[in-house]
Amino acid sequence: MVMQSRRTLQEPAAAPQAAGAARPEAIAGVLVRPAWIFTPQGRLVTGGVATVTGTAEAWNASVAKLDRPGLVASLYFSEGLREVRIQLDDGRCARARIIGTTFMPAAERVCDLAGLEPLA
Repeated sequence: MVMQSRRTLQEPAAAPQAAGAARPEAIAGVLVRPAWIFTPQGRLVTGGVATVTGTAEAWNASVAKLDRPGLVASLYFSEGLREVRIQLDDGRCARARIIGTTFMPAAERVCDLAGLEPLA
């Protein structure tokens, strides 16, 4: 049994990095990586697959295949969650604003984010 609900932003285990993998400094075109969304306090909201576009300084992300698909929308409306942190599996993370959620049959619930700081 895998327990992901106890992950926090500070735990290195939340975003494993492959041994010997180079940590890219810039986003070139479209970047697709496993990612986790956390509250500003470090509580795990959901994990999924992020498609990041733009540059490391000005980026947007769509996180699909969420492991807790309804939680982002629920926290958005019930607790006023508007700002989150996204952490990619290579260790990069940044603050982001939730700009929407959509439902796509192929990807299920998708959470769209706009970067508030460089993705580093």
